[in-house]
Amino acid sequence: MRYLFDSRVVVCALLALLAGTILLTGSGQSFGTPFRGTPQSLPGILQAEDFNEGGEGVAYHDHSPSNEGGQYRSGGVDIAAASDAGGGYTLGWVGAGEWLTYTVNIGASGSYDLEFRVASAGAGGTFHLEVNGVDRTGSITIPNTGGWQSWATVPRTGIALGAGQQVWRLVMDSYGASGAVGNFNYIRVAAVASTASSTPFGGTPAPLPGTIQAENFDEGGSGVAYFDTTAGNAGGQYRSTDVDIQTTTDSGGGHNVGWLKPAEWLKYTVAVSTPGTYALDIRVAAAVGGATFHVEANGIDVTGPLTFPNTGGYQSWRTVTVPGVKLTSGTQVLRVVIDGANSSGGVGNLNYIRAVAGSNSSPSSTPFGGTPAALPGVVQAEEFDNGGSGVAYVDTTAGNAGGAFRQTDVDIQGTSDRGAGYNIGWLRPGEWLKYTVSVASAGTYSIEARVAASLGGARFHVEVNGVDRTGPLTFPTTGGTQAWTTIVAPGVSLGAGPQVWAIVIDSTNASGGVGNINYLRVSAASGATEPMRGPYVQHVSDSSTVVVWTTRQTGTAQVRYAASSGGVATAAALTRSFPAAQTGLASDIYQHEALLTGLAAGTQYSYDVLIDGVDLTPGQDTFRSAPARGTGSVRFIAFGDSGVGSTAQRDLAVRMAADVFDLAIHGGDVAYGTSSGLGGASYPQYEAWVFDIYGSWLRSRPFFPSIGNHDDEIAFARAYKDVFVLPENGSSPMFPDHAERYYSYDYGPVHFVALDTELAFQDASRRTAQLQWLDADLASTAQPWKIVYFHRSPYSAGTHHGSDLAVRKAFGPLFERHGVDLVISAHEHNYERSIPWREFEPTGEPVVYVVSGGGGGPIYPAGRAAWTAASIAAHHYVKVSVSGCSLSGQAIGVTGAALDSFSIDRCSASAAEIVEAEPRVGSR
Repeated sequence: MRYLFDSRVVVCALLALLAGTILLTGSGQSFGTPFRGTPQSLPGILQAEDFNEGGEGVAYHDHSPSNEGGQYRSGGVDIAAASDAGGGYTLGWVGAGEWLTYTVNIGASGSYDLEFRVASAGAGGTFHLEVNGVDRTGSITIPNTGGWQSWATVPRTGIALGAGQQVWRLVMDSYGASGAVGNFNYIRVAAVASTASSTPFGGTPAPLPGTIQAENFDEGGSGVAYFDTTAGNAGGQYRSTDVDIQTTTDSGGGHNVGWLKPAEWLKYTVAVSTPGTYALDIRVAAAVGGATFHVEANGIDVTGPLTFPNTGGYQSWRTVTVPGVKLTSGTQVLRVVIDGANSSGGVGNLNYIRAVAGSNSSPSSTPFGGTPAALPGVVQAEEFDNGGSGVAYVDTTAGNAGGAFRQTDVDIQGTSDRGAGYNIGWLRPGEWLKYTVSVASAGTYSIEARVAASLGGARFHVEVNGVDRTGPLTFPTTGGTQAWTTIVAPGVSLGAGPQVWAIVIDSTNASGGVGNINYLRVSAASGATEPMRGPYVQHVSDSSTVVVWTTRQTGTAQVRYAASSGGVATAAALTRSFPAAQTGLASDIYQHEALLTGLAAGTQYSYDVLIDGVDLTPGQDTFRSAPARGTGSVRFIAFGDSGVGSTAQRDLAVRMAADVFDLAIHGGDVAYGTSSGLGGASYPQYEAWVFDIYGSWLRSRPFFPSIGNHDDEIAFARAYKDVFVLPENGSSPMFPDHAERYYSYDYGPVHFVALDTELAFQDASRRTAQLQWLDADLASTAQPWKIVYFHRSPYSAGTHHGSDLAVRKAFGPLFERHGVDLVISAHEHNYERSIPWREFEPTGEPVVYVVSGGGGGPIYPAGRAAWTAASIAAHHYVKVSVSGCSLSGQAIGVTGAALDSFSIDRCSASAAEIVEAEPRVGSR
């Protein structure tokens, strides 16, 4: 999500801010009534969308009159669904000068910690929180979290709050570089633990190794031995405190702590007999998974975030295992802290914590195959050590769920990742695998993990000889458990010689799952590694092309290329740096762009990319230059609305890779922000849902996309314009940022034009500039064929978006006047083809319009109108061939079958004659 920033918005924001100030300083100001009628009880979670009732200027102030997200509540506050852990809703489209009020009730006077859950695709803006009209937090800056649905917590600690009812006001102060303030999910309010000492239950610290029963928390009362947000023992069992205890049906009986809520905690005084590394087995139950908690030892978080899985009910019990917890000897205090609720607002139940001595760093396992894996190099996940359960691995379920490769409890399956082989799947927290390796020489290395996950958020780490060397690594959302991407832990210092590594699974994602792991690749931090993205060819013409690739290390970048009948040439590359803070990727990257010139038309070339003289892709890649302008034939594919990582997108990608074509064009929404087809695309989505899916043919065939609304949603298509290198002939002195937004190029006999229906169309002055450019561009070409493509469809009988009448009115007359043969658009997620259609110019040429929005996103219903020749609600791409005076096309479905066929025949002497048959577009 983003806030559209222009001069009109600035004026509105200033006026709104002034108006808000007058309202708040006036006498008898009303702040509305509590949402749902009752003040929010704190400590706990205050959801940002649960602001007071009362409307504009009373309960809130928002610049826009309607809810831009269209979710949850009516009114002017912009609310959308959140992809944060626990789901729910988020405030978006947030502008400076806006504010919201909340009526809350603080249970007891004291010192509290506040955590603001925020997201921003760039450096965010600032805000503050007022309590009864007094600023209690000071200015808070939202960081660049990597995306509008990539969430981070910004704390404010030690805030003194009185008891009882009060009015809070969340105030937006300034815009950030992202063009907005930021998105808000919730405010977590937690009481600061008292420094007073608790005493062990029963008078004696619980011995460890051993079991700590959850109900046997320390003595000392509220704020000292425990903190519970509700009065009384809801279960009525065992002890007379505010902690809620009930009888459990878990094996062994006894009691459990239930009715848990965020911000609650319990202390346990324990006595550790021997210092060392322990595994904590935490016994939990929950009807809905996703709530989070952690365990502290003497005030230090020793587990990291842990997640309650969905166990099937509040008395259906499972064990969450946390390995590698280091404890010192002697008496100390453990504290269990509840951090967040699940999507239903609940948490779960807690029965006990069992501490088991030992760790996964034991050296008693032996290397798979008898020889330690040589590093630098690759460690295949399925080639974990020999030694059995508890020695070489721990797996929490019996049997190999994938049934492949080895007969152990580790779950292994065949992988569809590049290079094939096997991957580890069905992972769960507490599981680990050991690998005996040998490092050639001491130094600094990068550890790359090849992972896949339908839903991101689960965490793991890599240990070397029992020491965590990577810190927490997070599975990203890749779009599926066989949709693979690489995450990296850079700058890892390693000694030389044999050592034991372990992959340790720490926590699940919001749905209770983890993800799959294919391999670890270890490379020296200096020197060249394989490209992260690419190489891929861009902007191919009859005399030049651009080769693009990215790496994690910089250096002198070049492309070496040669025709089969000619000598070898070398082109230097321009290198651009993209920090992880900007992209949201796992590491900084360097993008290399080499312009290859002096090409012979219609000729095949081989090429290699080099860093510091090292060939990163020896003997792998070729491309073919375009035919000479105005000559030859061309075959291309066209599709749109694709980048969600769906099964349909991947199936179509396989069909494309096996098809024969010279170039590909795209009608926009090259990538989306989420796999459900929502949100704006940022760098990680282009990596996972474009380059990882189409990479096999992008290496040899050029890709000329156009901008869709989801491509444009974040920072006006910044990521799109960075990852693609496109013609810049749409730029002008007045609008230099129109470069790559719309452009034209020739390929053989075709003049292609890519237009922009987003920023350069929605703004009136920019639209005028684009239309003037288009008029001149079409008038100046002498190419036999003219094909135009863009995102929003001028003619669509679909029921979701339908026809964009503004696009039709602006572009249609120019298409007819200049004899455009074929127009391809998207936005409506289906396939539709028109008969040759003329509406604006009586003496102009009729145009064939094709909607191709079925590249992988969710399909929309198809319809029919007066112009419709064929319409189909199906995933597809369009394959077109142009040769001489004939153009033929087919819509290809996921099975490879032709869903529709058509042709445009310009060979007939009677060009005005139009024939429709089978259903085809005939001569005109």
